[in-house]
Amino acid sequence: MNVLHDPTPERSGERILLVMLPGVGDHAESFFRNGVVQRLRERHLPVDALAAEAGFPYYANDTLVDRLDQHIERVMRERDIRRLWFLGTSLGGMGALIYSRARPGRVEGTFLLAPYLGSRRIVAEVRDAGGLHAWHPGEDAPGDMEWRVLRWVQQQLLDPAGPPRLYLGYARSDPFALGSELLQQQLPAGRTAVIDGGHDWAAWSALWQRLLEHAPFGSFDS
Repeated sequence: MNVLHDPTPERSGERILLVMLPGVGDHAESFFRNGVVQRLRERHLPVDALAAEAGFPYYANDTLVDRLDQHIERVMRERDIRRLWFLGTSLGGMGALIYSRARPGRVEGTFLLAPYLGSRRIVAEVRDAGGLHAWHPGEDAPGDMEWRVLRWVQQQLLDPAGPPRLYLGYARSDPFALGSELLQQQLPAGRTAVIDGGHDWAAWSALWQRLLEHAPFGSFDS
């Protein structure tokens, strides 16, 4: 797994590790090329950025969490970091949720940018039920990670103030917009951003800027 680590230059405030997961066919470098890390530095946030190029095989082989743990534990130990956040684009959004589900209470917050939240069949099932709050899924299908993650999200939304805090950004013409709309309906005000656009970095960069305006990491002593 290719990882890129950008330590924060800030010396004040409790450090945070932000693990960033790209979508299928995307790369760790994209978070640097498209201004994600730059926005953190402009705001002088004490946030270490760790971009992990977790391709589809890590999902298919169910090795994503263990491989991420190796890098996360090393960086948090070496940098004396205790707070952990995630950011995922597209399938990386699903990856962030998979990790949060597997490590209860460890992830403080998660940013989902145009997340893949499940197949069209599952998303349509949730829509037809009247939304996540009204969805009553059937028996857990063996190996159906998408089902289990979406069920976990539904349970987490019963306590939106608890970890992980979810922040959502998506564009109206994104092919995954329906799933995002269903999630948005259940999130507190100030946790979402919606703009015109598609499933690309032009939209995600703008959405990231908007979500940061809500000071999601909290305030830091200078």
